Amino acid sequence: MPVITIANTKGGTGKSTICANLAVELVNKGHTICVIDADRQATLFNWNRVRELSIANGAALMPIPTFQVEGSTLISFVSEQKKKGLIVLIDSPGVNDPNHRASLPTADFILTPCSPSPAELWALTNLLGNIQELRKSPKTFARLPIFATAQSGEAPHQPNGKY
Repeated sequence: MPVITIANTKGGTGKSTICANLAVELVNKGHTICVIDADRQATLFNWNRVRELSIANGAALMPIPTFQVEGSTLISFVSEQKKKGLIVLIDSPGVNDPNHRASLPTADFILTPCSPSPAELWALTNLLGNIQELRKSPKTFARLPIFATAQSGEAPHQPNGKY
């Protein structure tokens, strides 16, 4: 089963929201999944704690196994979950730190929320640099799906002259 990492080196792009919504949709469609919150802010881990309380109080929600895993243990933990046949969703932190970098080589797919703002496009350049580094390793990525979370009629000008 696939490992899907939601990654951007900028915070506030919607990574945790997309991960939570994708998790709920997959579980509701009958898939067996687990969510890994690799962000020290623990947004998804805390979201799931509230969800578990709602289930305990009788809410008709499907449980979503959610784990907070960091750095050096992330790669082995993902491998264990894949062996169980789970779809693994990873909420990567919005910063270029060891947790972010550990979440990338485990991914079969990387989803990158990005609005057409200069700050988010600059962060995207940072992320693409990290992925280029990974391409030097034995594992290569077939695709990098990038989707805009907002639309604009004009692309902002970046300092290096590229759009």
